[in-house]
Amino acid sequence: MVQIVLIVLFYTSLSGEPGKNRIAPNFFLKDLQGKSHFLNDYCGTKKSVFKKNEKNVVLLSFFATWCLPCKEEFPVLEKLAAHYAGKKVKIFLINIEKDRALVRKYVREQKITVPVLLDHYGIAKKNFQVQTIPHLFLIDPAQRITWEKNGFDPTLPLYDTLSAKIDSLLKAYFDNK
Repeated sequence: MVQIVLIVLFYTSLSGEPGKNRIAPNFFLKDLQGKSHFLNDYCGTKKSVFKKNEKNVVLLSFFATWCLPCKEEFPVLEKLAAHYAGKKVKIFLINIEKDRALVRKYVREQKITVPVLLDHYGIAKKNFQVQTIPHLFLIDPAQRITWEKNGFDPTLPLYDTLSAKIDSLLKAYFDNK
């Protein structure tokens, strides 16, 4: 029994995808326009009586205005948002700072069009166990985290990696249904 547990722990530590297939914690965050967003309005089984509750693939990126790697990641996320516009994919940036005016100004200056949610109190950051930023989470329509990435490396093909993973989830959940 002990050997089996050790093997599972060893395999998990090598997988490179911490938290894979754990249920993504729900959140309640407001965007820059003051509109409320719950994660399970976009995926999962718990539904809000106020929303359509469509199932989607969801990509979250935690960021801050002072984070240079976050700034480098934005064009990739913008390109993904444009590519998947009109499809069952929702992409959100989650800002971890407290100053709404600062974030609003930054978003305008950077010409960010991906919706920005505000985690003023750090609750989503804590519940998602975010230690470093940028931090990406890819969540399937059943609200399971299927992929997670810390940091940004411009030498890695992030767009190709994410689009392949998103396409795979779209095919698994929505083709022939």
